[in-house]
Amino acid sequence: MNDNKNLEKVKNDILQKCDDDELEKRISVSIGSSYDLEGKQNIYQLIQNADSDMYAMKNLTSKIYSKEIVAYAKRIDKFIR
Repeated sequence: MNDNKNLEKVKNDILQKCDDDELEKRISVSIGSSYDLEGKQNIYQLIQNADSDMYAMKNLTSKIYSKEIVAYAKRIDKFIR
């Protein structure tokens, strides 16, 4: 397995471990990753790419998670702290 596929596998494993069908047990995480197959990018470019990747994930998951929290609170008719 090449390093890029291994990186994606680790990322997906972490996300899977944080997920749970029960909202109260779920951990919301956003992970950014970056890998340079050709070795042409410096560390600062890689960090910037990983940061952009993380914020893209955060933007997507935050909207979904917020909707799920509101629906859950309405369903159980109490606030979550």
